[in-house]
Amino acid sequence: MLLLRSILFNTAFYAWTIAWTLLMPIAFLLPRRQATFVQVNWSRGIAPILRITAKIKTEIHGLEDVPEGAAIVACKHQSVWETTIFQGLFDQPAIVLKRELMWIPVFGWYIIKMGMIPVDRKRGTSALRLMLRKAEDAKRDGRKIIIFPEGTRANADSKTTYRSGIFGMYSRMGLPVIPVALNAGDHWGQETFYRYPGTIRLVFLEPIEPGLPRAEFMARLQSSIDSASTRLSSTARGE
Repeated sequence: MLLLRSILFNTAFYAWTIAWTLLMPIAFLLPRRQATFVQVNWSRGIAPILRITAKIKTEIHGLEDVPEGAAIVACKHQSVWETTIFQGLFDQPAIVLKRELMWIPVFGWYIIKMGMIPVDRKRGTSALRLMLRKAEDAKRDGRKIIIFPEGTRANADSKTTYRSGIFGMYSRMGLPVIPVALNAGDHWGQETFYRYPGTIRLVFLEPIEPGLPRAEFMARLQSSIDSASTRLSSTARGE
């Protein structure tokens, strides 16, 4: 049954994604705000697909406490799932993502139109400067900036080091950082075809206000995200 559900989900997910990708050329003709209909509807359709095909429910906690306007949202990175969710939660989020995604025909062009923030990790400090310039544009527009401070996906049990780019953004932009914990890797892992039933939970944690020194900020950020994510995984495995 697990294999069948996983096949059904993956088939439905990729069909859903392709269908909305085919609508992206229409979005190119619209202003950015109107063009968001593609990413918003694509994102919000994934939860029912998960629930119906894979018996995976989705819970979002703390969204009502997220402050209005520009902020940095620093999220645990365990799976593809969290790269899909924020487009349906926030108005025009600016997501920090790999520059290589910009090269994908149609999809990459849509990413550019939506003002996402590309990072070429091979370019070091010059990549950081470009990321900060794009982030400043998002700040002026009052958008949420979504960043995955681990830099890459990691298994739920993995211990990772958070990259310094998050502090560069935090120290320069004067915005609060909202840590986000989750347990998506327990149900939609990065190295498996299977989708395990249960509940994916995402929790917005207490914001970190601007002004902390680097060591204190990085320790507080990683501790809050990792400890909360561990608790969520423990809950998931007990279901």
